[in-house]
Amino acid sequence: MKPLKVVMIVLIVALITSVYINFSQYFVIQQMNLDIDSLNQIHNNLNQSYNDLKQSFLALNQTYSQLIDDINHYIDETNQNSTFRTPISKSLAIKIVLAISGWNATFLRGKTVEATLQYITITKVGLGESWRLSDVVEPAESYSPVQNGAITYRYVWNVFFSSPEPNIVVQVGSLIDASSGEILCVMIGPYDFDF
Repeated sequence: MKPLKVVMIVLIVALITSVYINFSQYFVIQQMNLDIDSLNQIHNNLNQSYNDLKQSFLALNQTYSQLIDDINHYIDETNQNSTFRTPISKSLAIKIVLAISGWNATFLRGKTVEATLQYITITKVGLGESWRLSDVVEPAESYSPVQNGAITYRYVWNVFFSSPEPNIVVQVGSLIDASSGEILCVMIGPYDFDF
């Protein structure tokens, strides 16, 4: 009888252990299923975010492409409307000024940026210089600077902005050498004017 009792106890202990292990595995599997469901939800959310970002990127890319087309069209129109074929084009002079002047989109909103070709006479007077600008009315054979003693003659693009508001036109703006792109004078951005 004793060996049978021992066997019974061993079987009961084995049965209890087996039930405990099965319950433990059941709860582990249930937790893993919950984790998998949670991961699937995260995956779906990330996938949706990716698709939303992809749509936003495509929209921004289309807007960027349109802006580039608009800029290129503006450059073509600006250069075609200019009667002067200088080494530094009118649109390039405008680009140079915009890049270095600090004029941003907010400051330029509602204003027109323009450039005119002018002839500048720079005369050395003592330690200083005297500048005189005059309009250019016909194309030149060469747009390179000419030095004659204390006087330098140059063709420059005078880049300025105008506003639809009355009396807000900058007559002398930033001066860019028409042959080399050298910056002779830069009017720094929105801080020069109070309006």
